[in-house]
Amino acid sequence: MAPRTRDEDQVHCQECLRWCYLGETEFEHVADAKKAPFECRPCERTRQGFERLEKQCNAKVEELEGYLREEREARMALEARVAELDKAGQAKTTQLVRTMAKLGEARERQAQLEKRVEELVTPAVGDDSFNLGRATANILVDCIEKSVADLPRNKFLCFFSDGPNTMKSVKTKLKQGVCPNLLDIGECNLHKVHNAFGTGLNSFGSDVELMVLDVYYYFKHAVRSSNLKEHQKELGIQEHVFLWTRRQQMADFSRQL
Repeated sequence: MAPRTRDEDQVHCQECLRWCYLGETEFEHVADAKKAPFECRPCERTRQGFERLEKQCNAKVEELEGYLREEREARMALEARVAELDKAGQAKTTQLVRTMAKLGEARERQAQLEKRVEELVTPAVGDDSFNLGRATANILVDCIEKSVADLPRNKFLCFFSDGPNTMKSVKTKLKQGVCPNLLDIGECNLHKVHNAFGTGLNSFGSDVELMVLDVYYYFKHAVRSSNLKEHQKELGIQEHVFLWTRRQQMADFSRQL
């Protein structure tokens, strides 16, 4: 059950799967709310808003399709006129040039209308961008809320980021203020490796970093590297080498985790 901020009974909404106060429903008693599935008032407003948006979208599609039919008829008439002028041997006349120009404009308008209709009737992946001077968690959450202002919040599935502390705070704030049921799909593997090393440094001290560098440079010498290989072979130990990993190598390694 969600934490209470006021002294009122809570019930479980079957639509957004969150605990809501009884005052956010059409029921007066908890027992009535438990008898049948229901949707809370925020879900009802979201559904009504989506239905209004769908009606507006359908009306806009019909309007655009009407314009599209007119453009197609105009294009077909222009194509017929071009064929007529060309057949009459007037391919280089000013009239033909003007007709061809009009035909090109008609085709462009038709393509634009077809694209607008497709955008309205076909689900698409949307993106948005913000130019930020600095990126605190509150600023990022505000940008995310602005970019998805027209979408039903209870339909959010997950939020994925590269995993630094700021983005973890963003995810927490999104769960608290936008959708409490976001799926946890993990973080960036590179940051997991980085954080693992950071945890090791916190446990063993920063001097371990210098020790690792000293070990690497010690065995970087050709003779010492060869001796290490021979010793491992004599002892029956699996061969190990010291490598200075680069960013691309770490990226390839993280994909295998």
